[in-house]
Amino acid sequence: MTLTKNIVAFLQRGVSLPNYKQDNRQLVCTVNSELMNLGYTLSEEAFESMSKSDPSDIKEWCEEVINYIKKQLGDDGNYTPIHRGFPDSVIEMTEFDKYITQLISYWTDGKIVPFEIEGSEYKFEYTEFKELNVIEDFDSIFTNLVSLNAGLAPLDQKIVDWFTFNYDLDDLTKLMPDSIPFKETLCKLAGFGLDVPVKTPTDVLRIAAYLSYGETDLVLPKKMIKNGWGRTMTENPEWKKRRWKLTNLQKRLVMNFLEKVAYPSEMITRRGMWVTLAHQIHSSKYEHSHPKAYKALQLMRRKRDYPKSWYGKVDAAFNISIEDGLKKLSERPGEYARRLDALIRNNPASVNEILDVFRECAIKVSNKVLFELYTHFNTRLKPQTIRQVWTGEKRRPTPLPLLSPIKEDVVENIIETIWNILYDKFSLLDPLGKTWIDPKLKDIPLPTNMKSLSESLEVVIRGQRNPFVADKSFLRLYCHWKGSDDLDLTCLTIDNKGEVNKAGFGGSDHNHIYFSGDNTGNYAENSEYIDINLNKTAVKYVMMVVNQYRGGSVSKSDARIGWMERDNTSMTKIWIPKTVTNSFKVTSQAQQVNFCIFDIETKEWILVDEDAKSKSVSSSTEILDYITSLSEAPKYSVYDLLKLHVEARGEEVTEIEEDTETVFKYDDFSKSYKKTLEFML
Repeated sequence: MTLTKNIVAFLQRGVSLPNYKQDNRQLVCTVNSELMNLGYTLSEEAFESMSKSDPSDIKEWCEEVINYIKKQLGDDGNYTPIHRGFPDSVIEMTEFDKYITQLISYWTDGKIVPFEIEGSEYKFEYTEFKELNVIEDFDSIFTNLVSLNAGLAPLDQKIVDWFTFNYDLDDLTKLMPDSIPFKETLCKLAGFGLDVPVKTPTDVLRIAAYLSYGETDLVLPKKMIKNGWGRTMTENPEWKKRRWKLTNLQKRLVMNFLEKVAYPSEMITRRGMWVTLAHQIHSSKYEHSHPKAYKALQLMRRKRDYPKSWYGKVDAAFNISIEDGLKKLSERPGEYARRLDALIRNNPASVNEILDVFRECAIKVSNKVLFELYTHFNTRLKPQTIRQVWTGEKRRPTPLPLLSPIKEDVVENIIETIWNILYDKFSLLDPLGKTWIDPKLKDIPLPTNMKSLSESLEVVIRGQRNPFVADKSFLRLYCHWKGSDDLDLTCLTIDNKGEVNKAGFGGSDHNHIYFSGDNTGNYAENSEYIDINLNKTAVKYVMMVVNQYRGGSVSKSDARIGWMERDNTSMTKIWIPKTVTNSFKVTSQAQQVNFCIFDIETKEWILVDEDAKSKSVSSSTEILDYITSLSEAPKYSVYDLLKLHVEARGEEVTEIEEDTETVFKYDDFSKSYKKTLEFML
């Protein structure tokens, strides 16, 4: 669905409408009644602000945002407005005062009390509404997003795109922050013609990739993939998309950038991509206008006598001596940091020298890499049972060989070095004073690989523990899709004895977990449901899985999956939008996706959102290990990050007191990964 300004504001949990100082509270009550039926509500400030807007603006907002929410929830097509004639009509005056009374009750932390009027449609079962607030500075959304030093979640990437398509270059230039720390964001903006500091040939490749197929990731997908249940291999449609396709204007833009950074020793590491790009651009046309770029591309097209890359020079230096190798490698502190573990393993006699050089160059390493390194070495004292890494835009981590432990004094030296550097950096920031950190923040890992997440109404970090809505008795998992594809909704369960079972498609109703039946895609709109009785089931973990039975990707069916938290399932409607906790648009190209783990004992859910290894169910032992590993506490959490800030520029207190100056709440960080990134700088 195409983004608009109203939808962009909504995705930031806000409202941004012109204020004409009118009084349209009656109309906004109608708007809010529809929002509440979908699980959202306006804050008191947002309600008053919208009430002062023009009716045409209010109706336009409502049509755009309500339709967007319905689409993202996976509405089955039978939803009708709670108020007839919406959005052109309004709540009748006979009910207006009572409706306002209920809203005031909500705004003052009271529960909404249902009221009874004969024939009334306005009955609200209490739920945990998601509140929309006023956005005072709409343009700051763009500035804040491009300032973050990490890959953005899919919808946030689309918001950046929306600004670049809807604002002219002069206006965007005024919104640009002092620096754009994340390379892929920088390259995306450069592709739109913004004057940003492109520093390397790889940056230029990313720009060309974004202009060609809308992605800055340079890792190409597999050319051939399996077709369905059989062993037949077919050409991957995602591979076919990754082709250079540039207009004449874009070709010149790419050559303009390359002319400034045409370093053959850097380009040689991706020679194949440069050769195909040079062919598409017809680089010979630029021999005189862009001589440096032309010459560099000609060197890439040679069949021999290539220039030596920087990495080749590093290898040559290590062949001379460890000292020469470390000196050359330290020219790029980030690369030195990434290779630190391997350097220590492969050169046990030179550990002290390796650490000395690291201490000298680590101050130049980005905070993002330092946090990754800190987390990594915190796991290096004990034997590893699993080792994996997220790369590019892949939707499952790549397994790596297990490593033997490193000596405690070496790990402590590295951890201390990283801690001291971060401490010194944070101590230069504004003081926090007396600070309370919510212990629940230990349940939130630092955000990684956000760009590969499925699109969702509420962006959540993989591995983050999120509480169920209080006092609800049932979970109703759902999968809605369109067309003739056969999607299957399944649950894998683990009980307290460690036994693995299956419910839903291919399994049996058991342990108070019930399946609605296998829908084989015989209708224009299809759905499957699984109900879990939270009060009676004896399982500890439930993992939600969706599978494309007939082969191909899950995403091709325009599928929406999620879950509702319900008081009762036997006497109420199947589909109640406001009870949906979260809903995802499935964007995975895989045939099976492991989506979410529900911890029934602690009443929490943990987002997984990973492509499965294969469409077949693995052994019980493997499933048990997989689910257990995903439900463990993060090795380095948001709590640890904030504690480091407090040690550097504040004083931690164990309780919120009258003189407490800073409070870090779980809700502030659990609902916005961007909030965490602000503290990772």
